[in-house]
Amino acid sequence: PRPVESGIMILIAFIGLIANIVLTIILMISLKKENNINIQSALWHFIGDLLNSLGIIVAFVLIHFTGWNIIDPIISILISLIILRGGYKIIKNASKVLMERVPDRYDTDEIMGAMKDVEGVIDIHEFHLWSVTTNQSSLSAHV
Repeated sequence: PRPVESGIMILIAFIGLIANIVLTIILMISLKKENNINIQSALWHFIGDLLNSLGIIVAFVLIHFTGWNIIDPIISILISLIILRGGYKIIKNASKVLMERVPDRYDTDEIMGAMKDVEGVIDIHEFHLWSVTTNQSSLSAHV
């Protein structure tokens, strides 16, 4: 194996770290404005890149001063576990939308009760409430 060119490696890691910090902040602001699964996915992608850049810098410093080469795979495994956790949340949210599940924030019994409380409503049937996107739901019913 070739020796690692540590100077260029650290320079690229710092440039990557700065770029990923900026992009992560921009996406976090966007996510606060609109909670969207696409923005969540992009945010986790940049968080993963940010952690990789930070991991390279930390591993370099620790290996340089201690000589413990095992630090590199340990940091890689930790970063992978963090990314896996975020990816799981995104897949979970996406599956709720794809399966057209009732959004967690709604109680169908409460909604049907409120509809029945309207004057003139005799019965409600064929009630369907589902997720269209992560922040848009749809309801149809025979009243």
